[in-house]
Amino acid sequence: MATVKTHVTHLLAKTGARDRVQLVLLALRTGVVEVEELFADSVSPD
Repeated sequence: MATVKTHVTHLLAKTGARDRVQLVLLALRTGVVEVEELFADSVSPD
């Protein structure tokens, strides 16, 4: 079973990104995730 580190390593290799920050930016630019999704768990409802 692959670990998170293995998955991240494969994503870095496939995308040519140099770190996790670049992976997040790529995901945002391509529409894989939206900004609201990144902070959904950390924002408490009013």
